[in-house]
Amino acid sequence: MKKSFLLVILCLPLAAFAQFPIPTFDLAIKPGFTSDLDDYVAIDYRLELNVHINQFLAIGGFYTRSVWGEIWGGDAIDDDFEMDHLLLGMRLQVSTGRIGKFRPYGFLTFTKFETVEKVSQSLNFADKWTGVTFGGGLMLRLSNKMYFNLIEIEYLPVGGEFFFVENDKNLIAARLGVNYTFGKKR
Repeated sequence: MKKSFLLVILCLPLAAFAQFPIPTFDLAIKPGFTSDLDDYVAIDYRLELNVHINQFLAIGGFYTRSVWGEIWGGDAIDDDFEMDHLLLGMRLQVSTGRIGKFRPYGFLTFTKFETVEKVSQSLNFADKWTGVTFGGGLMLRLSNKMYFNLIEIEYLPVGGEFFFVENDKNLIAARLGVNYTFGKKR
């Protein structure tokens, strides 16, 4: 009796798992730029890993890092400073089905945003911000498992105190890239 009970306990998760399909994942690599359209611009890249709940909904995480960034000093300061940023977070993506050649999508992210302004060799200013960003884009289907992101626009409402001063600027990011899907499509 104990052996059959143990066998049922061990097989129950396998039977339950057989009822749910293995999810598909997609990996995205997206180079782009981020700017406040005034005095800051950066070239960056984004890596994403999303789990598809169904063909319309995906959740996942992302990592964005600048490879070059510059902030202009403005009229009061004659110098420009190097500035880098890092974004980490979770992403919820809603898109149309996979049937068409073009696939528009929208997304909402919970983001941790960090910046470092390099004033001199020995002086750096750093700041952190946590918030919600949103955006959308358009993908072109290249094959059953590969998409090309024609454009992705993201709005980052920084607002509040940023680098020790009251800030009313918001950042805009534009990217393109490639998505590859792993796993069986549903």
